[in-house]
Amino acid sequence: MPERTSAVLVYGKGPQPSGDLTAEDKQLYGSLIATGLSPRNDFLKAEDISFSPDPIFTGPIPDQATDIVELLNAIAEADTYTQTYYYKRNDEWHEASIAVSWNENLEEPLLRSYFEWFTNGGEMMSGAGGCVQTMLSSLYTRLSLYYSTDDRPYKQLAGGLEYPVYLAPNTSEPLTYSMLYDGLRDHILDRFASQQTAGVISIENLAVELEGQMAAYPASLGLPSGCAVIRWNGLHFVVVTEGLDGIAAMDRFCYMPPLEYFANTTISTSADPEIYKNYTENSLTWTSILSNYRQGKVVRRGTCAVALDEPLRFADALLAVLRLDGAAHAGPEAAGHALLQGILAGETAALM
Repeated sequence: MPERTSAVLVYGKGPQPSGDLTAEDKQLYGSLIATGLSPRNDFLKAEDISFSPDPIFTGPIPDQATDIVELLNAIAEADTYTQTYYYKRNDEWHEASIAVSWNENLEEPLLRSYFEWFTNGGEMMSGAGGCVQTMLSSLYTRLSLYYSTDDRPYKQLAGGLEYPVYLAPNTSEPLTYSMLYDGLRDHILDRFASQQTAGVISIENLAVELEGQMAAYPASLGLPSGCAVIRWNGLHFVVVTEGLDGIAAMDRFCYMPPLEYFANTTISTSADPEIYKNYTENSLTWTSILSNYRQGKVVRRGTCAVALDEPLRFADALLAVLRLDGAAHAGPEAAGHALLQGILAGETAALM
């Protein structure tokens, strides 16, 4: 310590691994971004030093989120199911077809309700892997158990007249609406099967599980489930990063602050080389210890020990925390969907 030193501004931190901290280290020990504490920053004042929260995630949309919306879109955007049929007009058989899609102008109310439930009516919903698994399992079960009871025969309108239609020429088996709707159901279930074949999901006993890192998202990034939000925008599922209405976005969740402390204090000095022995007496208070530092208040030649007049203080404190809960899906169809949950601390979110 240089001569003529009369005060010190000291910052320290609790035990941490040496070198750059990994994400796991930051979760265990905490992390803060410190400004002004570089060894090259000489003659700083207390107001020149500041701390800011260290965000857990600062990158673009995570790959796991992209994979999840691509999976959901592969099911929601199922290609139109087309059924070929035949009708007889003027003693000649004619071939035609009808196309039905569960997300466009579908008259069948139950299948249509499944789509509305699946897309949550365009409202925000949880995009966490566990929630998506629950939702897909429920949808797969509903579709697997669905059978249409609409046995009305489909009719072909031609030349202002209606003609009965059949599955093949020269047959008497009519095409019914139930065949159309069951065909559409099978077409959607085929989308699940293709995703299973591609290794994106697995299906066992009507339960759908996500493969790879999707299942653990966003916990795999050290983030709570509530920050993973998706929405059906009318055309496809998208990851929601703005306009979250009280739900903290991914880049607002930060590591807990580590143990940091500081002192901005005058000093007392001693010329006694064995003054450290005073610390072995447990009954001493800091005030009584300081009373033994009689040399003065400035470091000078012959100074052997320096004591801080004021105790170390915490440089950061635990922020007040407010937990936010919001239903991922509202209404009577909420069963099978998890809740959106988040934690907001002051102006910055912190993972507790």
